[in-house]
Amino acid sequence: MTRRRRRRQWHNQMANPTRGRLAAGIAVMAVTYGLGMGLIWLTRGASLLLWLVGWLTFVRLCRGNWRRGINTDEDGLIERFAFRRRHELRWDEITAVDMTDDEALLHYAGGTVRLAPPLGNWALIATLARRHLGLETDETAEAVIHLPSEQVAEWLGLAPGAVLPCRSRLAWFTGGLAAVFGLVAAAGLLSGQFALRAMALGLLGGMATWPLTLWIVKRYGAARPEYARVMEARAGGQALEVRTDSGWRTVPWGSILRTNRSIAGWTYVSTTGGDLMVPFWLTGRRRLLNAVREAIAARQAGYTLPRLTGEVPESALSPAELEVEAERGLSAAEGE
Repeated sequence: MTRRRRRRQWHNQMANPTRGRLAAGIAVMAVTYGLGMGLIWLTRGASLLLWLVGWLTFVRLCRGNWRRGINTDEDGLIERFAFRRRHELRWDEITAVDMTDDEALLHYAGGTVRLAPPLGNWALIATLARRHLGLETDETAEAVIHLPSEQVAEWLGLAPGAVLPCRSRLAWFTGGLAAVFGLVAAAGLLSGQFALRAMALGLLGGMATWPLTLWIVKRYGAARPEYARVMEARAGGQALEVRTDSGWRTVPWGSILRTNRSIAGWTYVSTTGGDLMVPFWLTGRRRLLNAVREAIAARQAGYTLPRLTGEVPESALSPAELEVEAERGLSAAEGE
């Protein structure tokens, strides 16, 4: 009897492209679209070719390479590419993992696999590889310094032991947007212009699909734990608890590596346990991200925060001593 294979997790290569890559890709798309529209009266073939080149360049710039993404399961990982065969790599084939706060390199006999943004959950994949190599408890590879909960509470602007609740304002946001679109659609229907009435009907039809779209997104996120859209959070000095579409999870402050803000206003927070997608409609978002930036600033100042993998041990959630040199402190990061 063959062993049942676990469901593969998908990590999109275009999950959180940087602002620069997005801006460059949009600029290329705009130029090629404009040239294509200018040439459409002369030759449609050239126009279609320009649009295709623009789209492929946009995808290449945002992804950083032609890799579409990576699948992971208990056996290993699979790199999937747009124009060549996929590359399968078993966990036991990996010989070493070099990991920093910005990227990770998986070494194997035939070469190296690079993991870095805009690949979603790049740090989680590196953590899985380290776990299979037995490195998750190797303290010689990375110094571990535990931040006291009082320091984190100060970053959050809280009293010791207090918790910052962050709730979603998505219902208010979508309600306000629906009201504005509804007024625009009503004005179009009441006008005597056929074009405006057609636009209003199209707008109402699009609004009717919103509930179904939100339901699909929620069901998709609940079925895929790696899709971490933060809907609610409880930030305290000891740890950060977030509720995603798949449920609640605990994120140690020491597992935070970096942040990257998308052009749509979402902020992606890379942790060793996977990426978090923090929306702009979350209450307390400014204070939460300020504490995240402070933790990252502490790491960049020369400290190494604890990178915890798997289940969080009880000892990691208790206040710990901060070992620093005399007269050395942490500088406050600028707020958002």
